[in-house]
Amino acid sequence: RRDDFAAGCPAAPLIHAVGPAAAAEAVRICALGGRVVVYGATPGDASTGCLGVAGLVPGLVSLGLTPGLEERAPRLHCPAFRWRRRGFPLLDYDRWPVQPLVTAANADKYLPKNAMRGPGDRGYLVGTANAFVAKRLAAGADLVLDVDAGAATRRGAAAKDAAAA
Repeated sequence: RRDDFAAGCPAAPLIHAVGPAAAAEAVRICALGGRVVVYGATPGDASTGCLGVAGLVPGLVSLGLTPGLEERAPRLHCPAFRWRRRGFPLLDYDRWPVQPLVTAANADKYLPKNAMRGPGDRGYLVGTANAFVAKRLAAGADLVLDVDAGAATRRGAAAKDAAAA
């Protein structure tokens, strides 16, 4: 469908890069309001991975719950009625930012307060090609996806859940 941006989100490259189990784990953490960082060596890899995760979370992009994307394409939320009729969104996504490409310059604008200092009470889904930003965000993230290395690193509560299972 041309009016549903989520249908066109690049989930296949993400699944091929990190594997279906890691992609499913990222969706689970996002659905629970966790903190997910997608790292790629190039801005294209990082933002493609971030949008791939966002496209897999039911209703996230289609309901227009992504303030970072809202500025660029206000027509992303055409089929919102169908999602709301089925009980979505699951979370208060106004407090849960999605930003496909976070840099050191725009991190304060798009991330929750003090996200660069460690774990906080608010979640996010971000992509970054900046190794410094990725390292700082990884300290408080529940999951870090490295699309270039094909690795998923669970941290914090996600690591405890994986160890218990």
